[in-house]
Amino acid sequence: MIDASNSFPPNIRFDEYKCPAASLNGAIHFTVKVKLNFTELAVLSFDLRDEVFHVISLANSTSRHGCIKASVFRGLLSLICQRSTPSKCCSIWVMKEYGVVDSWTEQFTFDHSGGYLSVIGLRKNGHVLMKNMERMLQKGPRVIEEGNIEPSYTFSSYDPVSQQFKNLGTIGKTLQCVDNYTENLVLLRKPNDAVSSKGVSRKRKCRSCDYDFEVIM
Repeated sequence: MIDASNSFPPNIRFDEYKCPAASLNGAIHFTVKVKLNFTELAVLSFDLRDEVFHVISLANSTSRHGCIKASVFRGLLSLICQRSTPSKCCSIWVMKEYGVVDSWTEQFTFDHSGGYLSVIGLRKNGHVLMKNMERMLQKGPRVIEEGNIEPSYTFSSYDPVSQQFKNLGTIGKTLQCVDNYTENLVLLRKPNDAVSSKGVSRKRKCRSCDYDFEVIM
């Protein structure tokens, strides 16, 4: 067994306590802080096959953004770059050629200053998924801390082509990040160690998604 700790680079610190991960090319990717003063950001990848860590540098232009999260945009490693001042805007960067730092390209930028919006992920169709905390904040932080109400978020989707926002409804649970569904490696219709021969699967349609998913019964 390979000891993954041997490949973990020095002077690395995860950017956030709940740091979202992006899965791509058999590896998971996190946004991290590097160097002794931890002011420079980078992407730390962990190869699930070889169990080895790698550091991917970011484009210099992304340094002006306060919050950067790793994601996947149309099959490419991407960055969700949010800036709160002087205006609330978000830029999506993609790595055109995986592992090549010079291939970082700014895909598009949009303004989301019309509310308490926070980008939490990218959808398979290229739309940006956001949560609006305005309803929760209207209740007041003290009420929420006392547990009298459950946090309520309104979800929106932004289409970079039409530049339109779409309301996707509300959810009562606290949500930090999202990820696209990917088919697992279990053979659902054949006996194996993970699923018995009596196991069956039922296909269901996700109302808010663009694809079907299967549930093992």
